Amino acid sequence: MLFNSYIFIFLFLPVALIGYFALNKMEKPKLAKAFLVLMSLWFYAYFKPIYLPIIVGSICVNFGFSKLLRSEKYHKKSIFILGIVFNIALIFVFKYLDFTVSNINALFKSNLPLQHIIMPLGISFFTFQQIGYLVDVWNEETAEHDFLEYSLFVSYFPQLIAGPIVSLSEMLPQFKDEAKRRFDWDSFTDGIYIFSAGLAKKVLLADTLGKMVDYTYPLYETLTGPEVIAAGVLYTLQLYFDFSGYCDMAFGLARMFNFTLPINFNSPLKALSIQEYWDKWHITLGRFLEKYVFMPIAFSTPGMKLNAYEKKKGVKKPQTWTVITMILTFLISGIWHGANWTFILWGVLHGFVRAYQHIVRKKRNKLPKALRWITNTAFVVLAMALFRADSLTQFFTMLGRLGTGWGDGIRIGILNCFDVMELVYIEKHIPALFVLSRKAPWINMALISALAAFIALVPKNLHEKPIKKNVLSAIGIFILFAWSLVSLSNMATFLYFNF
Repeated sequence: MLFNSYIFIFLFLPVALIGYFALNKMEKPKLAKAFLVLMSLWFYAYFKPIYLPIIVGSICVNFGFSKLLRSEKYHKKSIFILGIVFNIALIFVFKYLDFTVSNINALFKSNLPLQHIIMPLGISFFTFQQIGYLVDVWNEETAEHDFLEYSLFVSYFPQLIAGPIVSLSEMLPQFKDEAKRRFDWDSFTDGIYIFSAGLAKKVLLADTLGKMVDYTYPLYETLTGPEVIAAGVLYTLQLYFDFSGYCDMAFGLARMFNFTLPINFNSPLKALSIQEYWDKWHITLGRFLEKYVFMPIAFSTPGMKLNAYEKKKGVKKPQTWTVITMILTFLISGIWHGANWTFILWGVLHGFVRAYQHIVRKKRNKLPKALRWITNTAFVVLAMALFRADSLTQFFTMLGRLGTGWGDGIRIGILNCFDVMELVYIEKHIPALFVLSRKAPWINMALISALAAFIALVPKNLHEKPIKKNVLSAIGIFILFAWSLVSLSNMATFLYFNF
């Protein structure tokens, strides 16, 4: 089920809200949690019912591992390793098996059969979340909880499919808080404001930009230089508004239930370095990789461990090992995003640039901020063009087209992707604008692209300022919500559902 769908907005969400708060009103908190778990599983199974046994089985098995880890009867290290292997094997079979087999076939000229297994939605997210949970149990960083609370932690529908990636320590206190079981108008209206803003990001901006990107990439062999650059820039903006819009909607939905999810985006396209970019982009994935990948690798190698005193005093590890660990962490990030060499190369490139900027950070910080932003953003756009490509061949072909067609500009078919119904309607009723659009067919593309870039780069992030609840803002958010609803006739799935 999509957040940006009529069935979700007008059926699923009202039923979930009314049922949850009604059961709590009747002083049946366990039943309310169970109801929310069942609603979340319906939300998940709506895409494909066959997905349901996978997530339910994953929840049961991981909770079982956690119980064994707390027991004194078993060898904890063996149980812990077995639990991590189970989760990695689960994600490998469903996401990477065919990719691995196809590469083996290509390398060794073999003919091993592909299984064509359908990848369950959100498996990367809920599997990583449960890996983090097992590590926290191993480190004795989790409070007491029952199976129902754990099931809600994993399956809670706002963050189930595409994050943010949360930890049990963030959600469990909220599940146990009696004050959060009562309906709160202030929290509910906060949620409506934030959900509506995220919906507009997705429907009005990301989906509009996506039409151009989807039209352009299949033409990669004939693209001109301006078209290649436009595709890279606009895909960067599309993915930002698509994913940050989803996370805003998830955050807003959680607020309606009196829960708070972690912020996942903080204006990342304003970043001056790759470190700052990853501190602001998909924040929960970054902190997961830092806590469960980078730090264990950095401090587990023989001869590289620091004692508690050294850590407290800020003693740093040898720079060479730090750089290697950075690259390896980003490689894992690339693999996590998908079973394609484009994602792997994307992760490696981010790792090398992050490591390079780390090495020369003192010299680089002396450069003008504008220059640092331009060079950093140029790399982000280049890497995003690779991220979007279906194959390395497509990406390198597009790079090879950068020097071509600068006198031709952008073809009319691409420009027509920006003839959205709102602008077409205005142009039809204002003759001067209609004439202008015929003489300058690029005008709509320029307007929409400039608006998207302005929103991404200039105003404060949605979560950086308090919500102003007055008549004017209420009218504005209502118009934005209604406008988005009208545009839902062309529903598009979220890009990160594929990862």
